[in-house]
Amino acid sequence: MKHHTPHTPKKIKSLLCTLICCFLLPMLCLAQRHKISPWLLTNHSKQVTAFVCAEGNDAPALLRKHGCRIISRQGDIYVIELERRQMMALAAEERVKRIEAQGLSHLAMDTTAIIVNATAAQQASALASCSAGIPFTGKGVVVGLMDIGFDLTHPTFWHPTADTCRVFALWDMLSTDTLESSLPVGRDYRGRHEINAVKHTRDAYIVSHGTHTAGIATGNGFQGEYAGIAPECDICLVGNAVMENSQLIEEQLLERYTTALDALGFQYIFERAAERGLPCVASLSEGYHCTMNSTDSLYAEYLKKLTGPGRIIVVAAGNEALYNRHIAKPQGEPYVSTQLMTIDYNPMLMIQASKPFTLTINDTLVLTPQRFAAPTHRYPNACAPGDSLYIVEWSNYSNTTPPSTMPISIEGKDAEVHLYCLSRGTRFPSLKDDGIESPADNARCLLAPACFPGIIAVGATSYRNTFRNHQGETMDYSSSGDNNGKRSFPSSKGPSLDGRLKPEVMAPGHCVVSSYSSYYLENNPDAYDTGKCDVKRFEHNGRTYSWNSNSGTSMAAPVVAGVIALWLQANPKLTPEEVMQLIAETSTPPDDALTYPNNEYGYGEINAVGGLLQLLGTGGVENLSALPATHMQIKAEAPGTLTLHTSTPITHPITVNIYTLNGQKVCQHSLAPHRFTNNSISLSIPNISQKLVAIHIDSQQQGIRGTTLVAIP
Repeated sequence: MKHHTPHTPKKIKSLLCTLICCFLLPMLCLAQRHKISPWLLTNHSKQVTAFVCAEGNDAPALLRKHGCRIISRQGDIYVIELERRQMMALAAEERVKRIEAQGLSHLAMDTTAIIVNATAAQQASALASCSAGIPFTGKGVVVGLMDIGFDLTHPTFWHPTADTCRVFALWDMLSTDTLESSLPVGRDYRGRHEINAVKHTRDAYIVSHGTHTAGIATGNGFQGEYAGIAPECDICLVGNAVMENSQLIEEQLLERYTTALDALGFQYIFERAAERGLPCVASLSEGYHCTMNSTDSLYAEYLKKLTGPGRIIVVAAGNEALYNRHIAKPQGEPYVSTQLMTIDYNPMLMIQASKPFTLTINDTLVLTPQRFAAPTHRYPNACAPGDSLYIVEWSNYSNTTPPSTMPISIEGKDAEVHLYCLSRGTRFPSLKDDGIESPADNARCLLAPACFPGIIAVGATSYRNTFRNHQGETMDYSSSGDNNGKRSFPSSKGPSLDGRLKPEVMAPGHCVVSSYSSYYLENNPDAYDTGKCDVKRFEHNGRTYSWNSNSGTSMAAPVVAGVIALWLQANPKLTPEEVMQLIAETSTPPDDALTYPNNEYGYGEINAVGGLLQLLGTGGVENLSALPATHMQIKAEAPGTLTLHTSTPITHPITVNIYTLNGQKVCQHSLAPHRFTNNSISLSIPNISQKLVAIHIDSQQQGIRGTTLVAIP
């Protein structure tokens, strides 16, 4: 969650918050309060990085007048550094419409356990996009990742036949080598010499998340193992700051690392791709609980201005559905009540209400729109006109383990009210918790920026729950909902705060094997995630590297980014709207019992082959399927010869039809099961001028029917 708690004693902090609420805020005019996001109102830092929406050609001069340093600009939205003491005066300016920022994110990894194995995305059922022979490998496309803990020396990021790294640019926001750097924090490294010299981001000794996600999207699969989705793409990286690596930041500089810097990270990726004249997809596997979630949130608007033809953003939905953190009181219902369970010292709630209501916590803490018995900030809901949002934080000194439990109720017959738990240690019981019947659910829990319009939010599916680690131990991470390609149970569900469909698409995210930082392994030889979840280790250039298992929507987002890179290779001018159309038209429904789209799966699991068929003009060819044959591998290893290999014995007759991309049928083969030897068969095909064909397999056998693309030698 993107929330920072200043390092002040609890009672002093509580007193300060109360003083701010009771004395400072009432002195501000209502317009000024509404202009400033809640995190900035409660933040006590001296200097912050923030978004400002300011109108007029002379807006830069106005900002500088109030001591702002302008870092970047997209239209009337600026990223600035400003002194906190200048904030209220800046907000009082008529041409200043909004001042916003949030603090540090959390990684979008599965919070239930440290996880398992799957051979990256290409082995995951309907996602099995392009076999090695197909010339869609992300070549000529930039894949950008903003994450933490990058090891640039891992051979999966290097050209297999050349002594050069495919990472051509890196902005390490935590770097202390800032001399002559033009960036607001850290510095960037470009070109072969600088990339080879820097070797890793500053935090690669303490975290390895970025090495893993980058391997899923872009890894070439060193020595043929665990290849990513776009193994020949160009790579641009941004090492940013989240809660998990924030200990490396000096406390007085912490508030510079906000959502505004993350927006600049996306901008950095797109600018480096533009310098090369290449299309780009950028992936983020982090998020925070958004308290604005609106189309005119400045962060959302800034990202919208960055995207366009050949510029796509993909973000992990989050893993917040493990617990119930939402209650809805419908209009017309007099009240709802349940129990609130928390281990947080300062529980934080958000309330969305259309009309007056009463919230009672623990029978003593009573809040109404006219009376706040705890530090509370009220502001208009920008995405639902007429609604108000309330951010409530209070001190919970009965913090114990197991969690403290207190009654909570919402009253107000005429009001539609939604109540959300924003702090990670606060939730409502499920129907099975201690026999307490609860109206709470685990919906509406997507993190930002995945919840923003125009951003492709990715949820996680699960296929594999066990694996054998490098020590020969079988690790089992089975859990409810994690099987057979269904939604991984923690994967966040929609809708967004304003009722939009979220997430839009799913991808395998449970038990994914990918690269891990050798510097993390060196510094943490006895850590659980390396000792138990390293699947394999190997030596290269005098260092020990590993392939490691992890799970969460963090792993699903780079899968989708890699697939979109393949689509951008086929059509470099794809817009975010066109990518969404491909997702809507070609995704695979993981659960046939549901209707699509929905707020658990979006349009379903991404289907690279289906999207490529659409882009290459074969989507309308009669008899071709938008889905691949999941249990069939097809290769053309020699001219005039096609090899079919199945992962399961053939039990039904098979018909093989070969089409050119203009829809012309080249030939047809009818195959009886007994013709397969060791689940394989070789077929002759006529010589054709086209180097890419669509091969459709028709069969009554499950997992055999489908269409794939094959390159002809």
